[in-house]
Amino acid sequence: MSLSAAEQQIYNKEFFESPVFKATYQKMFGRRQSVSGKVKRILLIEDDIDMSEVIQLRLKKMYSCKVDIASDPFEAMNKMVEGYYDLIILDWNLPVLNGEETLLRADQAMAYEPGLPIEWDKNEVPVVVFSSTAQEDCKVRKTKHFNYVGHISKAQPLNKILTTIADFIQRKTAGFRAV
Repeated sequence: MSLSAAEQQIYNKEFFESPVFKATYQKMFGRRQSVSGKVKRILLIEDDIDMSEVIQLRLKKMYSCKVDIASDPFEAMNKMVEGYYDLIILDWNLPVLNGEETLLRADQAMAYEPGLPIEWDKNEVPVVVFSSTAQEDCKVRKTKHFNYVGHISKAQPLNKILTTIADFIQRKTAGFRAV
């Protein structure tokens, strides 16, 4: 079967932009790129959109960092595969999966992702659980890629939540400086 020039161009573009081709090419010829020395990145996994936006704006203003928001576990996993994060703030009560299940599934999926940024292999990302569930009920198992480092309660006024997140970042996470 012979393809026209237009059909061949579309076929080639779809093929070369496909995830399968990119992953295969990366595995065979490419080296994973390091993102160290760049702007610090935070992943906020929170299904309350208003809360997410307030926290995102405050952290960007205070720390000049990049804050990505994921509103469900699957969006969070996709973002983790696309890039490395210096800190994850994780809502415990997400739709479909709880916080621990989200981290366990993400950790398992990363083992099979050839295009994963190299930092995921070198570091454990600190994870702060952000929930109205009591700290003792938020049990997070240690994984290859994630390290549970703290809990922030949602059962407090918004200003206190923001102050607690800022205090946590300053005390527990190296490399973040208030602007």
